[in-house]
Amino acid sequence: MVALERHVRRASRVLASSLIGAAALVEVAPANACSCAIPFENELRTGAGQIPANAGVPWWFAEQQSADPLASFVTIERIEDAARVPVSATIEPFEDVYVIRPVLGWAEGERYRISVDAGPGQGTPEQRFRTAEIEIVAALEATLPLDVSMSVAQQRQLQLLDVGGSCASNRDAAVVELSAGAPEGLPALPLDLLYFTTYVDGVPWRPSSSLCESIEPGTSWTGRSSDL
Repeated sequence: MVALERHVRRASRVLASSLIGAAALVEVAPANACSCAIPFENELRTGAGQIPANAGVPWWFAEQQSADPLASFVTIERIEDAARVPVSATIEPFEDVYVIRPVLGWAEGERYRISVDAGPGQGTPEQRFRTAEIEIVAALEATLPLDVSMSVAQQRQLQLLDVGGSCASNRDAAVVELSAGAPEGLPALPLDLLYFTTYVDGVPWRPSSSLCESIEPGTSWTGRSSDL
């Protein structure tokens, strides 16, 4: 998994105050005015199915009450022709997700199958099981900064969280579009596995369009490797 802390500097004092002002417009109201059920998240992220030998597979899992260790939910198997050979798995917390990899590391050029069973009573039957097959490619030497582009500021309406009534409302705001790309020396960087955080004036910028919107950790309300 590639980690990136992206710091957005103020283009101007007016722009910064506009952005902060847009977020500050969300008024606090009684929680019962707008409420949503908390979704059960159990997702494996493998991008295009190719994982660098020095990376892991991100697992977005909302752990419920369970006495079982997380490693007991995960099975890793090395695919050898028609056979599958089990290998020991390790689960490491990373920010608000987990990273899955073999205890002894991946073998470049090999294929693996990862299976997750969240256990009975953990979400619906459709949410319980996840499976992905991956190919291990050359280790990623991520020594160059990502190519981050930023648009000029525009004034437009944004749909923002509003807990005072309908869960969401439109607000006037100064908007800057951000996008991350692979640096020139790393064309194979798997951006679909990128984990990033945007900071505005030193504070994590984590808006949402409504209370019912579920945003995966390491992404934003516009998707992966972009922000607004």
